Amino acid sequence: MAYLSDDELLDTEGGFTGWDDGTGAGAEETLEQALAEERLAELENELEQDEHPVDYDAELETEEEEAAPVSEKRLKRELRAEAIRRLEEAARTEKDFRAVVEEWNKLDRNRERRERDHENLRGDVPLEYQAVPEPKLIPRWMNNPA
Repeated sequence: MAYLSDDELLDTEGGFTGWDDGTGAGAEETLEQALAEERLAELENELEQDEHPVDYDAELETEEEEAAPVSEKRLKRELRAEAIRRLEEAARTEKDFRAVVEEWNKLDRNRERRERDHENLRGDVPLEYQAVPEPKLIPRWMNNPA
């Protein structure tokens, strides 16, 4: 059995001559042609965008969103928002502006009412109700609500 030396394995004397995979001038020409075709396609796309720009406001919903069922609450909420927006845009006189402000106040009152409904209201019950006289875990002086 014959072993090859390191010099024979590495062949450092001859140096690297390049890959022998058949690429040459023909491959460079095909690459240049593909690059030119790609540039031409990009230019055509840009020209198409310039001639017929996309109107993003016209297509707010996709076909899937239009076909999806919508709840009645959501529809009512959207209708109210649209009605208020139209009131705001159509307001010209002081009376119209008062009507708009009245609608805003109504919305604020409703929002505040909903927030209050979720608060933990204690009523007239003092904070010290059923409190341990001398707690061991948290001292009484740390239980001061102020």
